[in-house]
Amino acid sequence: MSEDNQFLSIIEETYRFKELMHRNRLILMYTDVITSETLENLVSITEDRLSSRNTETRVKKKIFNIMMECVQNITRHGQKHNLGLLSSIFILGKDAEERFFIVSGNNVKRHEKKQLQNRLDRLNEMNSDELHQHYLEVIDDGEISAKGGAGLGFIDIMRKSKSKIQYHFREVEDDDLFFVYKVSIQG
Repeated sequence: MSEDNQFLSIIEETYRFKELMHRNRLILMYTDVITSETLENLVSITEDRLSSRNTETRVKKKIFNIMMECVQNITRHGQKHNLGLLSSIFILGKDAEERFFIVSGNNVKRHEKKQLQNRLDRLNEMNSDELHQHYLEVIDDGEISAKGGAGLGFIDIMRKSKSKIQYHFREVEDDDLFFVYKVSIQG
């Protein structure tokens, strides 16, 4: 492909991507390795974008809390791909009902799929009282996993968002799947 053709191809893809973001009401999309510096930048950009939309302070607080849980899930539980990098995605958007949503994702090992599905399906079946009770039980248990968590991440996300978690697994490599989940944030 000639340099001019490559440039035109990039321009066309950029316009398609811009239209995709507009059509799907995406406010922010990031896909790459998340470092502490990246997180600071994401928080700053998110703050700017939410402020420009006159978002209520309590909704902003929910978004930032859920955002932090999502990023912790990526950094604690994401699998590095063959180049030794942690693949991830983070999206902030608004749905047709004017609710914010967050989409987050990272690579996981194929053998983790069933456990994640079972956990999320179980949590999604709980009402808010059951979820709160389960939260207390997990805290009382106090067991910390090898990856540094006590299993509260998805519970916290669901409690703070007041919504269920939608999720999907996509094949990416022999032993890896890309695990993506979406949470809507109720005002």
